[in-house]
Amino acid sequence: REAPVFSNTFAQRDMAVDASDISQGFLFNFLYHILIILISTAVVSGIIIDAFAELRAERNKIKDDILNTCFICDIEREDFEQQGLDFKSHIKDEHNMWDYVFFRLYLEEKDPID
Repeated sequence: REAPVFSNTFAQRDMAVDASDISQGFLFNFLYHILIILISTAVVSGIIIDAFAELRAERNKIKDDILNTCFICDIEREDFEQQGLDFKSHIKDEHNMWDYVFFRLYLEEKDPID
């Protein structure tokens, strides 16, 4: 008769241990998944931010080149200022890019014999 009581004690003890194991397992799994999600989200966000930073840097480099370098002769604004020349008048009067575009179109439309 003592065997059934003894086995019931073990069964109750196993159920109590299983409940604490389940709560610990749940806590571990929950924290693990939260950390993995946070880390992977941070990595993906970092990649996206870096990609946009590179695009912004490239756009700023192109904008700086357009504003500070002559399109035709590739001389920088700084060189003109050192010589005491006006960069804006150079790109507007001497090396106006639209004059070169129109000249190129004229040459393409012109009869080669002329």
